[in-house]
Amino acid sequence: GNRTTRRALGLAGVLALGALVAPAARAGTEISFADWVTKVTVKRDVRLRSDSEIISHGVDRNRQRMRIRLQGEIPVSPTLKTVFGIASGEGEQTSTNQSFKALSSQKALWIDLAYLEYKPLETFLITAGRMKNPLWLAYSDDAVWDGDFNPEGLAQNLKLSLFGSGRLFVNTLQGVA
Repeated sequence: GNRTTRRALGLAGVLALGALVAPAARAGTEISFADWVTKVTVKRDVRLRSDSEIISHGVDRNRQRMRIRLQGEIPVSPTLKTVFGIASGEGEQTSTNQSFKALSSQKALWIDLAYLEYKPLETFLITAGRMKNPLWLAYSDDAVWDGDFNPEGLAQNLKLSLFGSGRLFVNTLQGVA
């Protein structure tokens, strides 16, 4: 499945590094890794697109754009995990897209995510660091929160089941200004 593929890709990177550092393995030698290495999951996203829009008075803007994101998750314990991610972009808070320009210049990678998630109860989650937006999003409109906005700070999420299919939730964020 996808999870197995992600694990295999993560381990492939570790194996490639090990091949550079370790001497050539002898035939029949078995290589083993720490338990936590086999639990690392890796997600990736690469997009290329042409972006055309009319800005004003018939002036067109045509851009060729890219986006690269790489994210890893490492479970530390059944209640604690660490998440990290890098992404392309131009340092904007709400976009990891980057335009091709300036005669094939180098493109930057930024720290997109770096946080800990602590879930002491099935209904309660504490997140600290540069995280995915923990606040409720209106999925039909990004007028309140852009989907790519990753705030920095401390968040708490509480979800309680009510009678029938109802659910009560409270999301809080103490952000860094």
